[in-house]
Amino acid sequence: MSLIKCKKCGEMFSDSYKTCPFCAEDEEYYNGKVKKRGHRQVEKKKKTPSVIGPVLVLVLVLLAAVLVWTFAGDTIKGWFGGKEPDSTPDNQQQVVTPPDNDKDDQPETTELKLNHLTLIMAPGATEKLTATGGSGETYQWITSDSGVLKVADDGTVTAIAEGSAVVTVTCGEESAACAITVKENADSNTNTNTNTNTNTNTNTNTNTNTNTNTNTNTNTNTNTNTNTNTGTGTTLKDATVKTIYGSLSKNPSGQFDLTVGSGESIDLTVEGVSGTVTWSSKDSSIATVSNSGTVKGVSGGKSTVITAKVGSGTVEILVRVN
Repeated sequence: MSLIKCKKCGEMFSDSYKTCPFCAEDEEYYNGKVKKRGHRQVEKKKKTPSVIGPVLVLVLVLLAAVLVWTFAGDTIKGWFGGKEPDSTPDNQQQVVTPPDNDKDDQPETTELKLNHLTLIMAPGATEKLTATGGSGETYQWITSDSGVLKVADDGTVTAIAEGSAVVTVTCGEESAACAITVKENADSNTNTNTNTNTNTNTNTNTNTNTNTNTNTNTNTNTNTNTNTNTGTGTTLKDATVKTIYGSLSKNPSGQFDLTVGSGESIDLTVEGVSGTVTWSSKDSSIATVSNSGTVKGVSGGKSTVITAKVGSGTVEILVRVN
């Protein structure tokens, strides 16, 4: 027995068959007579592959890559040693903070001072206080007793009634004060000597001759001398005591009045006199004075008397130490 290849279907079959059994079976199957047997291998047709799937996958991959680069691109560059891009746009200038020169622009601070440390005023009188120095240009004025004194914003003090009060000026954290006493004008100590000398001499000489010659000579001499002297004994009445802030005022006792701080030094000068001034302190533990008239406060809350002597006359300064 040998095998024969069918020219129609290409299958190999035994030569014991007169015709190709495979072709006969196919014919019966298509005519609905028999079911097709499974021993024959029929080659299935291959479907044409679709390109839609791969394209869709590629699009998804590219979209995922764009999202990752958008949100984590700088981090990925850092992994590979890349330099982060400058966040400042090219067309935008970078803001440069200027150096702090406020300290250089600030004005220098000097000590706050008043032109008067003490004053004596009569009710109704006014006096202008002038402040210098301090940490600024704005001064605030305060009176300790508005019933005795009133003070304006420009430092003008008006005496209201008899008494004592302190006017304080502040500038920033600094302050200075002036002690003011309000009292009626003190009676002046004046001694007037008037000496009037009047001398009248009248001489009349009459000669009568036969020729009737009359000669009358009248001589009248009047001399009036008035001398007025004013003085206060050994006190130098015309003397004034000054500081760099101005002249000191006198208190009711006739003493010049000065207020200094503990450790503060103030230079005094005596004007209106001629000669060498000799200075002395009644209690150097409260306030001292040098040969040139520099007074220095030592013990706060107390007062003493500084004496300036010129010849046989003296000037007393009551020094209060704050």
